[in-house]
Amino acid sequence: MAEEVASAIDKKTQLLVEAETGTGKTFAYLAPALLSYNKDNDASIIISTGSKALQEQLYLKDLPLLIEATGFTGSVSLLKGRSNYLCRERLNRFMLESQRKEKALQITLVKIKNWSLKTKMGDVSEIDFLAEDAF
Repeated sequence: MAEEVASAIDKKTQLLVEAETGTGKTFAYLAPALLSYNKDNDASIIISTGSKALQEQLYLKDLPLLIEATGFTGSVSLLKGRSNYLCRERLNRFMLESQRKEKALQITLVKIKNWSLKTKMGDVSEIDFLAEDAF
């Protein structure tokens, strides 16, 4: 599979591969992609995933391992949709609207507000006391 991916990258063609879970698909497409990177041609490698769980696995676990193994010298970024980031205006409006609601909600909102003043990224997945589907 990795050889087919490398060939498709070299030929700038499309490739469709299907394989069962646990067969090494991630490494089979990431390694050739990283090895094909040439910092002189301004090309980008974009990997899109179907779930946040896979996205985090790739970025936090698989990519660091493969970057070291391949000697990749480019930069990598994790891009998420805007729904993954806190909107401070919305939070402030919600805090005002919730003043007459239950105390537990108000406490949670204050915790989120305090977190928002310290975070550098604003990624709501950093909020460990909040359920993933809360936003």
